[in-house]
Order: sequence, then C-alpha cells, then structure tokens
Amino acid sequence: MSATPSDAQQDLAFIRQVVANRKPSKHGPLGIAAVWALYLAGGYTLCDFHPLAAGIWFQVGLVIGTFASWYICYRFEPFAGELDRRLGLRHALHWTVMFLFFMALVAIALRLNLMSNPEVWGSLATLALAVAFLYAGLHIDGAYTLAGIVLMIGSVVDSQIIPYFASILGITAAVALLAASFWMVRRRG
Repeated sequence: MSATPSDAQQDLAFIRQVVANRKPSKHGPLGIAAVWALYLAGGYTLCDFHPLAAGIWFQVGLVIGTFASWYICYRFEPFAGELDRRLGLRHALHWTVMFLFFMALVAIALRLNLMSNPEVWGSLATLALAVAFLYAGLHIDGAYTLAGIVLMIGSVVDSQIIPYFASILGITAAVALLAASFWMVRRRG
C-alpha cells in the first residue's frame, strides 16, 4: 500500500497540531540539579570539617559545575526534543553572570580583607549563592527557589550557635533542590 499526498498532508497536520499543543518543559534536567546539590552539600560540609578545602571546593566546583551544567543542557535538549536556543542562552547568561558576580565578590572581599573573618565571608558567600539560586528559580527553573530561600535564611544565622551549622545548611539546601526538582518532573508527568 503506497502513501498518497493526502495521507502525507494529514500526517503533517497531525504533527503540527501536536507541536502546537505541546507544553514546553519549565524545568531543566535532573542532572543539573544533582550537580548543584552535590556542590552545596559537599562544600558546606567541608566548611565544618576542613575550611581550607571548602574554599577550594567552592571555587573549583563553581567552574566545574558551570561547565557540567552547560554540557548536560547541551546533551539533554535534543533527547527531550526541545531545542530552545533562547532558553539555552538564558541559562548560559544567568550562570555566567552569577559566576562573574561571585568572582567580583571575591575580589572585593580580598581588597577589604573580609576573608580573614570566616563568619563575615561565609555569610556574604552564602548570600551570593542564595541570590544565584533565587534568580534561577524565578527566571529559569522554579526548583531552585526553595534552595535559594534556605540559603538566604542560612546567610543571616549566627553559625557559632548551632554546631555543624554549615553541614546542616548545605545538606538542607541540597535536599530542597533535589526534592523540588523531582516534584516538578513528577508533576509534569
């Protein structure tokens, strides 16, 4: 049985209708959430047990996490059937600007000698991460919002009062990010 031109037109009309009615994904791949959850849990846990290693973790992890996120998005979009260049550009611009913001914060902290006071520097760095996660939640993927709120609250808490506060903060933010990501994926079905 051979296909007729009217069959091909019907098939194309059906495909157009499916594409037009499709709801685009409003969340990123779970792999990106896992990368940043590992970054948060690992870095903040190191703050309690090996502060020097934590500083290295946060700096190196920021670069690795950024490139890993770009790579995961690059690999995920064709698999999901969603090649949205504008959304990809928005992701890239967001994380690049947040990376540059954090580097500027480090330069200011070095110039003002804030890094000699771990309490002040930790609060500022946590606040910067909170802003990055909150903006990601508002403009890119809502799953980052809860982790941003957790980090925002953590940035103002006196960590000297609660033992292992940094570990608790990092693990709580990581769990919040992963739970929200899984919930959003499941909700979309």
